[in-house]
Amino acid sequence: MEGLTVGSRIAVGLWLLAAGLLKSRDGQAFRRAVRHYRVLPRPLATAYGAIIPPSEIAIALLLGSGLAVGLAGLLAALLILSFATAVGLNIHRNRAFDCHCLGSALPMRIGLHTLTLDVLLLVPAMFLVGSRIHGVGLLASGWPIEGGAWSAVGVALGLCYALFSGVPLLLKTTFWQSDSGDPHLYPD
Repeated sequence: MEGLTVGSRIAVGLWLLAAGLLKSRDGQAFRRAVRHYRVLPRPLATAYGAIIPPSEIAIALLLGSGLAVGLAGLLAALLILSFATAVGLNIHRNRAFDCHCLGSALPMRIGLHTLTLDVLLLVPAMFLVGSRIHGVGLLASGWPIEGGAWSAVGVALGLCYALFSGVPLLLKTTFWQSDSGDPHLYPD
């Protein structure tokens, strides 16, 4: 179990850190994108769009430090669930636009692949909710002293999970056009 905890922390933490940093690069565009989902009233959507990037970074830092991992897992799960809900509602509405999952740096249209990515991130986040961590730090579950080979496997799985859930996203953004350049896409 310790290996899975470390792997889950790495997978979710790396993804949230990258997403938070990339979204922070153009906060105004990200807030417009959140409003474009049309899930929340405009003032609430703007506020939610403003708190998402720093929240992602803070959760990633908690996961990396080993402090309050259960709480960080719960916050990550709630955040990812909100993303999945917004994407699912817009798929249901037959709307397709740039998801801004990784800010405006890597445009990608929402679709079943986006929803799948959210679910793939939700699983390890939910696992962390019930995890008990011993010690502090990236390998706070005791590796390499207590966890041994299983913790090393967990680290490897976490890195692979983060890498392989992100590579398809990067490949899709390379071949898909985004509507982010359309001035009518995110009306103010």
